[in-house]
Amino acid sequence: LTNPQDTFDLLILDGSVEFDHIIDPPAFDSNSSANSATGTSLSWSHTTGAGSNRAMIVEIAFNGAGAESVAVSNVTYENYNLTRLLTNVTSGRMVSMWGIANPPTGTFNVVVNFPSATIDGIAAGAITFTGVDQTTPFENAKSIIYDSGCSPTCNPSSANPSLIISSEPGDLVVDLIAWYNKAIVAGSGQTQIWIKPQPQPNAVQISGTGSYKSGAATVNMSWSNTPNLLTLAAVNINAATVSNINPSFRVGYPQINSTLGTNRTAENL
Repeated sequence: LTNPQDTFDLLILDGSVEFDHIIDPPAFDSNSSANSATGTSLSWSHTTGAGSNRAMIVEIAFNGAGAESVAVSNVTYENYNLTRLLTNVTSGRMVSMWGIANPPTGTFNVVVNFPSATIDGIAAGAITFTGVDQTTPFENAKSIIYDSGCSPTCNPSSANPSLIISSEPGDLVVDLIAWYNKAIVAGSGQTQIWIKPQPQPNAVQISGTGSYKSGAATVNMSWSNTPNLLTLAAVNINAATVSNINPSFRVGYPQINSTLGTNRTAENL
């Protein structure tokens, strides 16, 4: 196992060693982003690498002044339709997350379509990963609004928002935040992937950014130095389980050599 995050279950029976399964954890492949002051669609180029067990997430932050009629209609990548993971249009800081397993490799356009023109800004990013479960790539998507003005459905305004997602070791959690322009800081352990500030110097136009963090039983996605009004969303990316396992080993030695497609080594067992 060459990746330090790779994990496996080890079962010893009557002096022999059996590998139950090996987890091939999600790994970042590439990202791209775009923004616009308004419009009924947004299109930009994204390059997907040739790694195995691929998946794509497209994150959209937009301002439709709380009108559900401007929620995202559909998202495509090289004419493949993505699946909606979540949408929250309760406030002016709207979010929508879409995903697809096994996107085609190469460079193609991501296209985000709206039924009518957004009012004050669109900021969107696309991220591809390898090592993702192809049957159930995404789960546990949720979002939260920080806005004292829409209580009780929203959380009180906060400059330090957070969102807890159920996950597992070996998985990844990806988040999206929609806010009004201000320099913000990703929480501990998070890797910021993309950011698109307001396209125009307008106090109510939307900025968007996203990050990812390694999985655990629960994962806290947090930001600081944010404006008081924002929407935060996140989703868990499930790790791929590798089943074509042909281990070779010698019991009693500190090192076990395992052949899994290419040679990988599990050390210090």
